[in-house]
Amino acid sequence: MRTDGNDLGMPLSQDAVQDQAGMTSDRSRDPAWAVADARREMSCRFDPELRLLWADRHCASVDGDDMIGLCFPEMLPPADRAANEAAIRAIVPDHPRTTTRHRFTARDGRVTWQEWTIHGVFDALGNIVEYHALGRDVTSEMDDEERRLAAEIRLRRAIAATGLGTWEHTLSTKIDCFDARALEILGFHAGGSSGHIPAWTERVHPGDLDRVVAQWEKAAAGEGHWDCEYRVRTESGAWVWIHSIAIDRSGGKIVGILSDISDRKRAEERLRESERRLQFALEAADEGLWDFDVRSGGMELSDRSPTCWVSAAPGLPMAGSPWCTRAIRLRSTR
Repeated sequence: MRTDGNDLGMPLSQDAVQDQAGMTSDRSRDPAWAVADARREMSCRFDPELRLLWADRHCASVDGDDMIGLCFPEMLPPADRAANEAAIRAIVPDHPRTTTRHRFTARDGRVTWQEWTIHGVFDALGNIVEYHALGRDVTSEMDDEERRLAAEIRLRRAIAATGLGTWEHTLSTKIDCFDARALEILGFHAGGSSGHIPAWTERVHPGDLDRVVAQWEKAAAGEGHWDCEYRVRTESGAWVWIHSIAIDRSGGKIVGILSDISDRKRAEERLRESERRLQFALEAADEGLWDFDVRSGGMELSDRSPTCWVSAAPGLPMAGSPWCTRAIRLRSTR
Protein backbone atom coordinates (compact mmCIF):
# COMPACT_ATOMS: atom_id res chain seq x y z
CA MET A 1 0.00 0.00 0.00
CA ARG A 2 1.39 3.35 -1.00
CA THR A 3 0.25 6.95 -0.45
CA ASP A 4 1.68 10.05 -2.17
CA GLY A 5 4.44 7.91 -3.63
CA ASN A 6 5.98 6.91 -0.30
CA ASP A 7 5.96 3.66 1.66
CA LEU A 8 3.57 3.87 4.59
CA GLY A 9 5.38 3.78 7.87
CA MET A 10 8.63 5.10 6.40
CA PRO A 11 9.63 8.38 8.06
CA LEU A 12 10.21 11.11 5.51
CA SER A 13 13.03 13.59 5.58
CA GLN A 14 12.49 17.23 6.46
CA ASP A 15 12.69 18.00 2.77
CA ALA A 16 9.28 16.35 2.47
CA VAL A 17 7.81 19.27 4.34
CA GLN A 18 8.52 21.42 1.32
CA ASP A 19 6.80 18.91 -1.00
CA GLN A 20 10.08 17.64 -2.45
CA ALA A 21 10.85 14.21 -3.93
CA GLY A 22 7.85 13.99 -6.19
CA MET A 23 5.20 14.82 -3.59
CA THR A 24 3.96 17.87 -5.48
CA SER A 25 3.47 16.03 -8.75
CA ASP A 26 1.64 13.15 -7.03
CA ARG A 27 -0.66 15.47 -5.13
CA SER A 28 -1.41 17.56 -8.20
CA ARG A 29 -3.12 14.52 -9.69
CA ASP A 30 -5.31 14.03 -6.61
CA PRO A 31 -8.40 16.30 -6.75
CA ALA A 32 -8.87 16.16 -2.97
CA TRP A 33 -5.32 17.39 -2.31
CA ALA A 34 -5.68 20.03 -5.02
CA VAL A 35 -8.78 21.44 -3.35
CA ALA A 36 -7.09 21.41 0.06
CA ASP A 37 -4.04 23.17 -1.36
CA ALA A 38 -6.17 25.85 -3.04
CA ARG A 39 -7.99 26.49 0.22
CA ARG A 40 -4.67 26.63 2.10
CA GLU A 41 -5.74 23.76 4.29
CA MET A 42 -3.03 21.85 6.15
CA SER A 43 -2.44 18.14 5.62
CA CYS A 44 -0.18 15.61 7.30
CA ARG A 45 0.28 11.91 8.01
CA PHE A 46 1.40 10.15 11.16
CA ASP A 47 2.06 6.56 12.19
CA PRO A 48 0.21 4.41 14.78
CA GLU A 49 2.48 5.89 17.50
CA LEU A 50 1.23 9.32 16.37
CA ARG A 51 4.68 10.34 15.09
CA LEU A 52 4.54 12.74 12.17
CA LEU A 53 5.61 11.17 8.86
CA TRP A 54 4.83 13.94 6.41
CA ALA A 55 3.43 17.47 6.38
CA ASP A 56 2.61 19.80 3.50
CA ARG A 57 3.96 23.30 3.01
CA HIS A 58 0.92 25.01 4.57
CA CYS A 59 1.41 22.99 7.73
CA ALA A 60 5.12 23.84 7.73
CA SER A 61 4.41 27.57 7.35
CA VAL A 62 2.54 27.46 10.66
CA ASP A 63 4.26 24.75 12.64
CA GLY A 64 7.84 24.93 11.35
CA ASP A 65 9.87 22.67 9.10
CA ASP A 66 11.42 20.52 11.85
CA MET A 67 8.29 18.66 12.95
CA ILE A 68 8.88 15.33 11.19
CA GLY A 69 9.20 12.54 13.76
CA LEU A 70 7.50 14.49 16.53
CA CYS A 71 4.46 13.06 18.33
CA PHE A 72 1.40 14.90 17.05
CA PRO A 73 -0.38 15.39 20.44
CA GLU A 74 2.86 16.54 22.09
CA MET A 75 2.96 19.48 19.71
CA LEU A 76 -0.18 20.84 21.37
CA PRO A 77 -0.56 22.80 24.61
CA PRO A 78 -0.60 20.45 27.65
CA ALA A 79 -4.24 21.22 28.40
CA ASP A 80 -5.32 19.92 24.96
CA ARG A 81 -3.09 16.85 24.60
CA ALA A 82 -5.09 14.19 26.45
CA ALA A 83 -8.41 14.95 24.76
CA ASN A 84 -6.78 15.08 21.32
CA GLU A 85 -4.96 11.78 21.75
CA ALA A 86 -8.10 10.09 23.14
CA ALA A 87 -10.08 11.22 20.09
CA ILE A 88 -7.43 9.82 17.72
CA ARG A 89 -7.15 6.52 19.62
CA ALA A 90 -10.93 6.12 19.34
CA ILE A 91 -10.63 5.75 15.57
CA VAL A 92 -11.53 2.15 14.64
CA PRO A 93 -12.68 0.47 11.41
CA ASP A 94 -16.35 1.01 12.35
CA HIS A 95 -15.67 4.68 13.14
CA PRO A 96 -12.68 5.56 10.95
CA ARG A 97 -12.84 9.34 11.27
CA THR A 98 -12.84 12.02 13.96
CA THR A 99 -12.69 15.81 14.08
CA THR A 100 -10.87 17.69 16.80
CA ARG A 101 -10.24 21.33 17.69
CA HIS A 102 -7.29 22.46 19.73
CA ARG A 103 -5.01 25.40 20.35
CA PHE A 104 -1.60 25.63 18.77
CA THR A 105 1.32 27.97 19.42
CA ALA A 106 2.71 28.99 16.05
CA ARG A 107 6.42 29.47 15.58
CA ASP A 108 5.93 33.26 15.66
CA GLY A 109 4.46 32.93 19.17
CA ARG A 110 0.81 33.43 18.23
CA VAL A 111 -1.72 31.11 19.86
CA THR A 112 -4.05 29.88 17.15
CA TRP A 113 -6.92 27.41 16.93
CA GLN A 114 -6.84 24.52 14.48
CA GLU A 115 -9.49 22.02 13.41
CA TRP A 116 -8.32 18.63 12.16
CA THR A 117 -10.31 15.88 10.48
CA ILE A 118 -8.35 12.65 10.93
CA HIS A 119 -8.94 9.43 8.98
CA GLY A 120 -7.60 6.04 9.96
CA VAL A 121 -6.00 3.71 7.39
CA PHE A 122 -6.35 0.03 8.33
CA ASP A 123 -4.94 -3.26 7.02
CA ALA A 124 -7.01 -6.33 6.14
CA LEU A 125 -7.11 -7.39 9.79
CA GLY A 126 -8.40 -4.05 10.98
CA ASN A 127 -5.12 -2.87 12.46
CA ILE A 128 -4.31 0.81 12.20
CA VAL A 129 -1.54 1.43 9.68
CA GLU A 130 -1.49 5.20 9.42
CA TYR A 131 -3.49 8.35 10.04
CA HIS A 132 -4.23 10.94 7.36
CA ALA A 133 -5.20 14.37 8.65
CA LEU A 134 -6.58 17.49 7.03
CA GLY A 135 -6.56 20.69 9.09
CA ARG A 136 -7.52 24.32 8.87
CA ASP A 137 -7.09 27.46 10.95
CA VAL A 138 -10.29 28.30 12.84
CA THR A 139 -8.91 31.09 15.03
CA SER A 140 -11.34 33.71 13.71
CA GLU A 141 -14.29 31.33 14.22
CA MET A 142 -13.23 30.59 17.79
CA ASP A 143 -12.70 34.28 18.51
CA ASP A 144 -16.19 35.02 17.17
CA GLU A 145 -17.63 32.22 19.30
CA GLU A 146 -15.79 33.50 22.37
CA ARG A 147 -17.18 36.99 21.82
CA ARG A 148 -20.67 35.57 21.31
CA LEU A 149 -20.47 33.54 24.51
CA ALA A 150 -19.13 36.54 26.43
CA ALA A 151 -21.98 38.68 25.13
CA GLU A 152 -24.47 35.96 26.06
CA ILE A 153 -23.05 35.76 29.58
CA ARG A 154 -23.29 39.54 29.98
CA LEU A 155 -26.86 39.47 28.73
CA ARG A 156 -27.85 36.65 31.08
CA ARG A 157 -26.26 38.46 34.01
CA ALA A 158 -28.13 41.64 33.12
CA ILE A 159 -31.38 39.71 32.79
CA ALA A 160 -30.77 37.96 36.12
CA ALA A 161 -30.13 41.32 37.80
CA THR A 162 -33.53 42.57 36.62
CA GLY A 163 -35.35 39.45 37.80
CA LEU A 164 -36.51 38.55 34.28
CA GLY A 165 -36.87 35.02 33.00
CA THR A 166 -35.87 33.81 29.53
CA TRP A 167 -37.55 31.43 27.14
CA GLU A 168 -36.98 30.07 23.65
CA HIS A 169 -39.32 28.51 21.12
CA THR A 170 -38.03 26.15 18.42
CA LEU A 171 -40.09 26.81 15.31
CA SER A 172 -39.61 23.37 13.73
CA THR A 173 -40.59 21.33 16.79
CA LYS A 174 -42.83 23.95 18.47
CA ILE A 175 -41.12 23.16 21.78
CA ASP A 176 -40.76 25.88 24.41
CA CYS A 177 -37.89 25.91 26.87
CA PHE A 178 -37.76 28.12 29.98
CA ASP A 179 -34.87 28.97 32.28
CA ALA A 180 -35.07 28.52 36.06
CA ARG A 181 -36.23 32.09 36.70
CA ALA A 182 -38.99 31.86 34.09
CA LEU A 183 -40.22 28.62 35.64
CA GLU A 184 -40.18 30.31 39.05
CA ILE A 185 -42.27 33.21 37.72
CA LEU A 186 -44.72 30.73 36.25
CA GLY A 187 -44.96 28.82 39.52
CA PHE A 188 -43.14 25.67 38.42
CA HIS A 189 -40.21 23.85 39.95
CA ALA A 190 -37.17 23.86 37.64
CA GLY A 191 -36.16 20.35 38.70
CA GLY A 192 -39.56 18.88 37.98
CA SER A 193 -40.26 20.63 34.69
CA SER A 194 -36.87 20.22 32.97
CA GLY A 195 -37.41 23.60 31.36
CA HIS A 196 -40.52 22.48 29.45
CA ILE A 197 -44.18 23.11 30.23
CA PRO A 198 -46.63 20.88 28.31
CA ALA A 199 -49.97 22.07 26.95
CA TRP A 200 -48.98 25.71 27.28
CA THR A 201 -52.13 27.18 25.71
CA GLU A 202 -54.28 25.25 28.19
CA ARG A 203 -52.73 27.35 30.97
CA VAL A 204 -53.59 30.70 29.41
CA HIS A 205 -56.61 32.43 30.96
CA PRO A 206 -59.76 31.88 28.86
CA GLY A 207 -60.32 35.62 28.75
CA ASP A 208 -56.91 36.13 27.13
CA LEU A 209 -56.60 32.95 25.05
CA ASP A 210 -57.95 34.12 21.67
CA ARG A 211 -55.92 37.32 21.76
CA VAL A 212 -52.73 35.52 22.82
CA VAL A 213 -53.02 32.75 20.22
CA ALA A 214 -53.75 35.19 17.39
CA GLN A 215 -50.78 37.40 18.29
CA TRP A 216 -48.46 34.42 18.72
CA GLU A 217 -49.40 32.88 15.37
CA LYS A 218 -48.54 36.16 13.63
CA ALA A 219 -45.22 36.38 15.46
CA ALA A 220 -44.33 32.74 14.70
CA ALA A 221 -45.08 33.34 11.02
CA GLY A 222 -42.82 36.39 11.03
CA GLU A 223 -45.76 38.74 10.46
CA GLY A 224 -45.54 40.62 13.73
CA HIS A 225 -43.59 41.23 16.91
CA TRP A 226 -44.42 39.26 20.06
CA ASP A 227 -45.08 41.62 22.98
CA CYS A 228 -48.00 40.43 25.05
CA GLU A 229 -49.46 40.71 28.55
CA TYR A 230 -51.72 37.88 29.67
CA ARG A 231 -52.69 35.62 32.56
CA VAL A 232 -51.29 32.14 33.11
CA ARG A 233 -52.36 29.42 35.55
CA THR A 234 -49.49 28.24 37.73
CA GLU A 235 -48.83 24.70 38.90
CA SER A 236 -50.71 25.50 42.13
CA GLY A 237 -53.77 26.72 40.22
CA ALA A 238 -53.27 30.44 40.94
CA TRP A 239 -53.31 33.04 38.16
CA VAL A 240 -50.34 35.32 37.47
CA TRP A 241 -50.02 38.18 35.02
CA ILE A 242 -46.92 37.96 32.82
CA HIS A 243 -45.39 40.24 30.20
CA SER A 244 -43.64 38.24 27.47
CA ILE A 245 -41.46 39.88 24.79
CA ALA A 246 -39.49 38.36 21.91
CA ILE A 247 -35.96 39.80 21.71
CA ASP A 248 -34.39 37.68 18.95
CA ARG A 249 -35.44 35.53 16.02
CA SER A 250 -32.62 33.55 14.40
CA GLY A 251 -31.38 30.01 13.93
CA GLY A 252 -34.92 28.65 13.70
CA LYS A 253 -35.75 29.91 17.20
CA ILE A 254 -37.58 32.77 18.86
CA VAL A 255 -35.91 33.88 22.09
CA GLY A 256 -37.58 36.15 24.60
CA ILE A 257 -37.92 37.36 28.15
CA LEU A 258 -40.83 37.42 30.55
CA SER A 259 -41.62 39.16 33.80
CA ASP A 260 -44.22 38.87 36.53
CA ILE A 261 -46.45 41.96 36.32
CA SER A 262 -49.08 40.75 38.79
CA ASP A 263 -48.25 43.50 41.32
CA ARG A 264 -48.55 46.17 38.64
CA LYS A 265 -51.88 44.78 37.43
CA ARG A 266 -53.21 44.71 41.01
CA ALA A 267 -52.03 48.30 41.54
CA GLU A 268 -53.75 49.37 38.32
CA GLU A 269 -56.95 47.69 39.44
CA ARG A 270 -56.76 49.40 42.84
CA LEU A 271 -56.26 52.74 41.11
CA ARG A 272 -59.26 52.19 38.86
CA GLU A 273 -61.35 51.20 41.87
CA SER A 274 -60.19 54.30 43.74
CA GLU A 275 -61.11 56.50 40.79
CA ARG A 276 -64.55 54.90 40.61
CA ARG A 277 -65.13 55.54 44.30
CA LEU A 278 -63.92 59.14 43.98
CA GLN A 279 -66.23 59.74 41.05
CA PHE A 280 -69.14 58.26 42.99
CA ALA A 281 -68.36 60.48 46.01
CA LEU A 282 -68.12 63.62 43.89
CA GLU A 283 -71.41 62.88 42.21
CA ALA A 284 -73.06 62.25 45.57
CA ALA A 285 -71.69 65.53 46.99
CA ASP A 286 -72.45 67.48 43.83
CA GLU A 287 -68.79 68.59 43.63
CA GLY A 288 -66.91 69.82 40.56
CA LEU A 289 -63.18 69.52 39.93
CA TRP A 290 -60.68 71.39 37.83
CA ASP A 291 -57.03 70.63 37.09
CA PHE A 292 -54.55 73.27 35.93
CA ASP A 293 -51.22 72.21 34.35
CA VAL A 294 -48.55 74.65 35.57
CA ARG A 295 -46.12 73.74 32.76
CA SER A 296 -48.49 73.97 29.80
CA GLY A 297 -51.07 76.39 31.15
CA GLY A 298 -53.87 74.04 30.16
CA MET A 299 -56.92 73.35 32.30
CA GLU A 300 -59.29 70.39 32.56
CA LEU A 301 -62.73 70.71 34.12
CA SER A 302 -65.10 68.00 35.30
CA ASP A 303 -68.67 67.79 34.05
CA ARG A 304 -69.98 69.49 37.21
CA SER A 305 -67.56 72.44 37.16
CA PRO A 306 -69.27 75.83 36.70
CA THR A 307 -69.76 77.27 33.25
CA CYS A 308 -68.15 80.51 34.32
CA TRP A 309 -64.83 78.74 34.93
CA VAL A 310 -64.98 77.16 31.48
CA SER A 311 -65.27 80.56 29.85
CA ALA A 312 -62.58 82.01 32.10
CA ALA A 313 -60.05 79.24 31.53
CA PRO A 314 -58.24 80.84 28.53
CA GLY A 315 -57.50 83.96 30.56
CA LEU A 316 -56.13 82.26 33.67
CA PRO A 317 -52.61 83.29 34.80
CA MET A 318 -49.79 81.21 33.31
CA ALA A 319 -47.17 79.10 35.07
CA GLY A 320 -45.12 80.77 37.76
CA SER A 321 -47.81 82.91 39.42
CA PRO A 322 -48.77 82.19 43.06
CA TRP A 323 -52.38 81.61 41.97
CA CYS A 324 -51.36 78.79 39.63
CA THR A 325 -49.30 76.90 42.17
CA ARG A 326 -52.09 76.60 44.76
CA ALA A 327 -54.40 73.60 44.77
CA ILE A 328 -57.95 74.95 44.99
CA ARG A 329 -61.23 73.04 45.10
CA LEU A 330 -64.40 74.94 44.21
CA ARG A 331 -67.98 74.02 44.92
CA SER A 332 -70.00 74.27 41.71
CA THR A 333 -72.89 76.72 41.50
CA ARG A 334 -76.14 75.73 39.96
